[in-house]
Amino acid sequence: MASELDIAMALTGRRRAEDGSYGRELSTTIVGVATSDSSDGSVRVDLGGESVTQDDVQEVEVPTTVEVREGDQVRVTLDGVPGSGRRPTVTGVVGGGDRTRIDVDNAVSDASHAVDTAGKAADTAHTAKQNADKAIAETKDLVTLRIDSSRGTVFKNSEVSTVLTVRCYKRGQELTTLTALRQAMLDATARIRWYVLREGDTDWVSLADSDPMLSNDGFTLTVAPDDVTVKCTFKAEIVTD
Repeated sequence: MASELDIAMALTGRRRAEDGSYGRELSTTIVGVATSDSSDGSVRVDLGGESVTQDDVQEVEVPTTVEVREGDQVRVTLDGVPGSGRRPTVTGVVGGGDRTRIDVDNAVSDASHAVDTAGKAADTAHTAKQNADKAIAETKDLVTLRIDSSRGTVFKNSEVSTVLTVRCYKRGQELTTLTALRQAMLDATARIRWYVLREGDTDWVSLADSDPMLSNDGFTLTVAPDDVTVKCTFKAEIVTD
């Protein structure tokens, strides 16, 4: 590495007679610290030591081929013939000092945050899949109900009786008895509940299990002409206690 005297001589044109390299063009690399940001192709550099110019100034303005920030440790190349004044040029950044450390710390923090975010996303996706699987399983286990009617579900007074039949299914299999329904529901209180909405009313009224229109454990409802005064609508649901 060049001595302080060599640096001073290289930059000021001074020479040392005993130097065997005198008269021969050389390229020497030294390290300094930027004392300013680079601008318009030059930057001020502190080369260390005592002084490097005839004016005893320790920092000098040097051309640069790279972008430099204040505080960067830079590589300075000295080209020319020793003793005749050599041309210093900043040709690289060795280290960015605090800026580099901050950039590294930020990069580590960003990477850690990305890993944490990815982990949370994976957990969320796993939970969503579990919930979806559970919903599918629960849907498959649902008992569905439909009503078959010989004459529709809205009735007016007439001389013809109408039979409404509840049909329950689980996974495509019909449940034709109250026992089968309760086994499918895993509930010994499960049963069919019928409701009627009469013309002029705003609320549905449930029919008692002992209502004479009901038979077959509630799976069948027979509407006779005398059961309808003007007009009414029926519906059925599966209920439990």
